Amino acid sequence: MKKLIISATALGVLAFAGYSLSVEGKSEEKLPELFIPGMGQSVANDFKLSLESMDSSELPEKQQVYKFKKFNITLEDARKKAAQFDPSFEKAAPKQNAQLNSYSFENETVLVEIEKDTGKMYYQDKTYPSEVAKNIPSDEEAVASAEEFLEKFGWLPETFEPAGVTANTIVPGDVNSETEAGDYVSTKTVHFYQKIDQLPVLGVSRIMVEVGDNGQIVSARKYHKEVEAFTSYGLKSVREAAQDLQTSKGVHNISEDAKNVVLDKVELAYYEDPARLDQQPYLQPVYVFEGTYDYEGKKVSFSGVVPAVSSGSIKAMDADVPPAVSYKEKEGK
Repeated sequence: MKKLIISATALGVLAFAGYSLSVEGKSEEKLPELFIPGMGQSVANDFKLSLESMDSSELPEKQQVYKFKKFNITLEDARKKAAQFDPSFEKAAPKQNAQLNSYSFENETVLVEIEKDTGKMYYQDKTYPSEVAKNIPSDEEAVASAEEFLEKFGWLPETFEPAGVTANTIVPGDVNSETEAGDYVSTKTVHFYQKIDQLPVLGVSRIMVEVGDNGQIVSARKYHKEVEAFTSYGLKSVREAAQDLQTSKGVHNISEDAKNVVLDKVELAYYEDPARLDQQPYLQPVYVFEGTYDYEGKKVSFSGVVPAVSSGSIKAMDADVPPAVSYKEKEGK
């Protein structure tokens, strides 16, 4: 394959009244900008890219875009959902959070939070003891306990699968750090990530279950939004997407003063951003790039994300919008 050098010159964008042209020449409604957070470091914004041996022949010209389902969970609906965890919630008067648009049911033993428009839920068993756990399950046992819990309450769609387990450690207050081992495993978190159309879903789309002593479920977080098919959109070429990566129309972790930046791999994925439904009602495809560059005599790996839809773009993150989580990332409690 011929070596291609992509300059940092931006491409012209064909748009009219909020619409762009697809690969078939039909009008497509322009999608809202994606909220994709940066990598938390100073990055290069003026560099050249080499596409040497990267094979993009398997990538499609069009891809399905999905729309997030909007629910209207009433108080009665919320009570029924919360009562699955504690029957007393069936007649409870929950707190309502206007900012999060959610119900919060809580007593001395259980906390259940439910978002009205997305159906996202959080469960916590408040009885879990703070003393040292004696029978923390193995990773395999933790996954089995988490799956049993999620299936019992209908929280495990077929599109999700376990992606990893992390140990959560704490340090008792009475431990002498100079003479004793400081931390110990108190719980384990099982992470579930989603694939749609065989593509990984990046961003905030995840389910996490915290498993404690003897397999007790300490907490569960159902953070993903449900989707329904919207329509197919034409995609940018890899060359266009690579230029977007250079011109602040994508996100990457290429350090300043990087040299010999080479793209080795590109894949298609979906991205669920953390914005509210009124800000971002769609699950959109993105290109995920991987490659290397030279920095201070060393070869460094990097990754990048670019909206894949022809008219797709990103928007700078607001301070109150939570960061995204990669489907490969294994985070703790």
